Amino acid sequence: MHNDENILIIVLNWNGSQDTLDCCESLKSLHSIKQVSADILIIDNNSDLKEYDLLTTGLAKNFGEPKALEVPDELISHYGIIENQAYDNIFLFRSKTNHGFAKGCNLGSKYAEYYNYDYVLFLNNDTIVEPNFLLPLVTCLQTADAAIPQIRYHYDKDIMWNCGGEITKYGSRKYFYANENIKKIVFPSRIFPVTFATGCCILFKTKYFSEIGRFSERFFFGEEDIELALRLRTKHSTIVCTTDSVIYHKVGSSIQGDPERLLRKAYIHYLNRFVNMKLHLGFSWYIWLIPSTLKVLLNLRKINHLELKGIFAFLSSLVSDSYKLTEVNKDKFESILRDGIK
Repeated sequence: MHNDENILIIVLNWNGSQDTLDCCESLKSLHSIKQVSADILIIDNNSDLKEYDLLTTGLAKNFGEPKALEVPDELISHYGIIENQAYDNIFLFRSKTNHGFAKGCNLGSKYAEYYNYDYVLFLNNDTIVEPNFLLPLVTCLQTADAAIPQIRYHYDKDIMWNCGGEITKYGSRKYFYANENIKKIVFPSRIFPVTFATGCCILFKTKYFSEIGRFSERFFFGEEDIELALRLRTKHSTIVCTTDSVIYHKVGSSIQGDPERLLRKAYIHYLNRFVNMKLHLGFSWYIWLIPSTLKVLLNLRKINHLELKGIFAFLSSLVSDSYKLTEVNKDKFESILRDGIK
């Protein structure tokens, strides 16, 4: 490893400013790592003004008053960046629209590529990192194509969220050590291979991430990590989890909310998966549809408590939409949440 290697940590913010500030506070310790230099790029996806003010006020309080930040004109125009500034080594972009996860992350990766960062780390804003989490990830990329940490729950730091997992050609996943007590886990080694990694925290070499096509922007919300994992699997890429790196995720332990809104979110989830697998599998998708539709049917009955009439309407729309669509863009996402399933 060379001493002049630098990393851009990309954090998206959308109406989660306090989480983002907490995440940045935990990243302060990176100043003490001599082997690498790390900057943080926060991309605000058009948060509410109150949330954005909370973010800028907090950054100024914790990291000093903002200074001008140079950004390539092509990024400003293409992504609609309406504000950009630097708080020490923390950079902030504000977009005039919500680009979603994939496009927001791709903006960050293009900035990293333009300014010759060696690595890009995608990090959820609702995470807290251990002071020494970064160097083990970087070390892994001497031989691997991507690296992830062990991710534990923030609400109970002894419980594992996951360490990545396995994904099959047909999109089935198995998480490693999910919900297990860290005191009882016996890892196969300090560093072990995985074929699936969530978008919560993953490190790439900047050049490699560009070469593989970055995140797919076909899906406005969700599915980008599944699509990427399937693509990396096809390319025989090497992904590893290093247990020497630890972060904590503020993920909720249960799903609550209005049943109708939860049903609409479930529809988006299934539609993303059905469209993704259609593009990935080709003709085999029609065979994949049979067991997958049956699984959705059982979930709708068990989780959403739908009657047969509601299940039939849901599945009819799902299969019809997934047959016609090649993406689940922002307009489709918003129309489902606003108008329901049609």
